[in-house]
Amino acid sequence: MRRPSPRLRAPGEDGAPSEGVWAHRAVLAASSPYFRAMFTQFDERTQPTVTIQNVEPHALQAIVEYIYNPDSLVITEDNVQSVLSAASLVQVAGVRSACARSLAAAVAPDNALGIRAFADLHACSDLALCAARYVHRHFVEVLETEEFLALAPETLAQLLDSDRIMVPNEEVVLDAVIRWMQHNPDERQQHLGALLEHVRLPLLAQDVLVARAAAEPLASAGLRVKDLVIEALSFHLLRPERRAAAAAASARARPRQPPRAPK
Repeated sequence: MRRPSPRLRAPGEDGAPSEGVWAHRAVLAASSPYFRAMFTQFDERTQPTVTIQNVEPHALQAIVEYIYNPDSLVITEDNVQSVLSAASLVQVAGVRSACARSLAAAVAPDNALGIRAFADLHACSDLALCAARYVHRHFVEVLETEEFLALAPETLAQLLDSDRIMVPNEEVVLDAVIRWMQHNPDERQQHLGALLEHVRLPLLAQDVLVARAAAEPLASAGLRVKDLVIEALSFHLLRPERRAAAAAASARARPRQPPRAPK
């Protein structure tokens, strides 16, 4: 019996092409804009073997099997990211959506930041929003994880800037920044001032603010940190009737406003 053509292959772990999977050009083209372009506009339209780069062999096979039989798709914790990545590349929307739903159902404190970053990388907007909302609602749990400690300073700043993170008080946010910095102080000390710009120090109780300013690492920090502490202390010296205007003028003096839980 004559095999369909072409044979699709993906590089294995050693870089050598895998054995591959056979498929019909017309079937692939009807199921994916990526394959439609490949088999109508490029040299692959006549080649008996086509190598797909940047996908794992098992993911490519799962996608081709799905194209022929959607019920064949099996998503596991071990394969979901590689299959979603491959489905995004070859533009098979059904596989991509199924993987995104699986990841959304698996979001937890110890993986929410990673899932959000993965979703952003592959432009999965619904999954990214789901993970971001989870991070906001479970911020106190998320900041205790290894993923939090591994955040880049720019990503951490963006997270701290959000009105939507839910914390019992702003001291929790301050402690999170300090814990992040102390995880790698030699490299991260330089980012303390920039990160504290996104901590709402005026919302700390005055006695707490004074005590924290007198203790390390704030006591020996640079001028930018001292300026932020002075700004926060000055807020407490304002008359109550003037604090509302100050809060309106400065995001750092404005309480966070996380979304209300649905009724």
